[in-house]
Amino acid sequence: MSTDKARVFISYSRADSSFVDELVRGLEWAGFDVMIDRESIVEGEDWRERLRSLIANADTVVCILSPGSVASETFAWEVDEAHRLSKRLLPILVEATDHEAVPPRLAALNYVRFDPFDDRRPRSFMEALRALTTALDTDLEWLREHTRLLARAAEWDGDSRPVARLLRGADIAAAQRWASTRPRDAPEATELHHAFIEASEREEAKRSSEERRRLEEIAAAQSDTAQALDEREIAVRKVARRTFLGIAGTTIFAGGAGVAGYRTFLAEQQAAVGRLETQAARAALRDQQDELETWKRLITEGPSSNSSSLEGGPIEIVRTAPRPHNLSGATGGWALEAVGADRSPSDGSGVVIALIGSGVETDHPVFADMELVQKDFTGEGNGDLNGHGTNLASLAFGKQVGNQRIGVATGVKKALVAKVLGGAGTSSALEAIPSALDWVTKYENGVADVVFMGLGVDYPGSLIQHPGGAALEYDTAKLLRQFLQEVRTVESTIFAARAAGKGMTFVAAAGNSRSDPAQGQRVPMTLSTALAKGFLSVGSIDNGPNVYRVSTFSPSQVTLCAPGSEVTAAQRGGGVTMRSGTSMAAAMAAGTAALWWSYLRERSPDALVTAETVWKQMRAGVDVTRFAPGVEEIDRGLGLVQAPGLT
Repeated sequence: MSTDKARVFISYSRADSSFVDELVRGLEWAGFDVMIDRESIVEGEDWRERLRSLIANADTVVCILSPGSVASETFAWEVDEAHRLSKRLLPILVEATDHEAVPPRLAALNYVRFDPFDDRRPRSFMEALRALTTALDTDLEWLREHTRLLARAAEWDGDSRPVARLLRGADIAAAQRWASTRPRDAPEATELHHAFIEASEREEAKRSSEERRRLEEIAAAQSDTAQALDEREIAVRKVARRTFLGIAGTTIFAGGAGVAGYRTFLAEQQAAVGRLETQAARAALRDQQDELETWKRLITEGPSSNSSSLEGGPIEIVRTAPRPHNLSGATGGWALEAVGADRSPSDGSGVVIALIGSGVETDHPVFADMELVQKDFTGEGNGDLNGHGTNLASLAFGKQVGNQRIGVATGVKKALVAKVLGGAGTSSALEAIPSALDWVTKYENGVADVVFMGLGVDYPGSLIQHPGGAALEYDTAKLLRQFLQEVRTVESTIFAARAAGKGMTFVAAAGNSRSDPAQGQRVPMTLSTALAKGFLSVGSIDNGPNVYRVSTFSPSQVTLCAPGSEVTAAQRGGGVTMRSGTSMAAAMAAGTAALWWSYLRERSPDALVTAETVWKQMRAGVDVTRFAPGVEEIDRGLGLVQAPGLT
């Protein structure tokens, strides 16, 4: 029986069974969860373990005092065990009992009187029961937490105290508050309580330190390409220095030829820089092509492979008609406010966004006055029979529907759309994600500034649903090989894009977890695209308001987070709908990245804005101040992505 009332264990003598039966009925009628041992003690049975478990799970131990119980060794043991576990004891007197025979731990307490009056008139059972239920309800919440924490601590202690069983985050803060707010008449917390909470605190401090270091490593990894280019520039300078010294030596003998020599030096230096950059770009491209070919060979092994999806169909360009819009008078949802898109001076003008997903419904009014470049990898044809891609595209770069603003980067005029997911998922070509990524990064010599996707291959899900048997080992090895090769292919594509020019901001959904973090630890992200170095993995937050929490479906170990729960998006067929998922959060983050590209170009029109420049500014601008207490860094990442120009 599960209730919101206290769980009560009744300690009694078999001689008082008739009274106890009536008491149990009364307590259950009042809504209490009553635990009672009605089994006889059998020789050789570990009855203490059975009773210990019942007592440990109780919030209060009700002790029936009678001549029979005070003479019972089992009753005395139950009282001592309840005291050892620091349980609240409530003694009930059911008939006159020698006070000297009552266990001292009970004799010092006030009794609830069910026994007859001194003149032998019976007491009212209901009045006595009312007094008992009032006592049981006193400090109930604190006692329930006492029981819950003790059970968690006992599991931890009985399992050799593993780290995995310790409290985390907000649970630690709650346990600390519980320990510091003990009611005056409540039992003390046990030594095991204190040891459990203190061990949790130490491990949390260690985990926070490690997570800060991990996030710093992730941020540092974003600069790997820039560092490699710096090293190449040093080599260029060495070449230039040798060239300059040669020219300087010539100048000593050539006198009036100094100006011509200096011009020659500049030309040599520029040529050397160009040669090294070209060599680096070619090397990165060769590596990317090798990895992509390896992926294609791996994915086309077996009779069920579909190699045609890896190449995709012809490019189709749709130019949508302009529609009257008044964004200044349009209302926006909570998600736009959370990232600051409604207050940013930038609208993404001049930025090109690429989406890898289920396609886009090009005639939806939210995509008015745009050039949409489409390529289908599913064989289904362009367009969106699924609806998911339309949702994401509208959040990233859509305009408005009616008087409601939908998108973050409303000034975007051109988008690339690679379709790898068909209607209702039936025409899936997720194995074509690396090929689609290859296309969007190379189209028009890398015209895209932001590339994002809200899907990926669920490798763990494939293993979870596996029927087992002899094929499990082979299928597991194959999936792991595919997972590794997909990560390598995606990473090589990102590096090649950056080596060839300005680079692009790559954004991926972290994936939706099947597990509720309230029932245990939040599951780490596992989508291969989200794990690839160079992708910003995005988790989801819920609407506060005022403070935000990480969505229950959002995994841990993300780069940053964005609104992804109950956000307003355009829906297939027209109109709008509410959608949730880390894919929605990724679209919001991609749109925000587009704002940063536009903002930095507007501020420095003569400078080359690169993906590294954009990321450094985005990283510096994240907000960590609006999260609810207890939200952990490992779950929210660096923080909530923010639009530029808000301060």
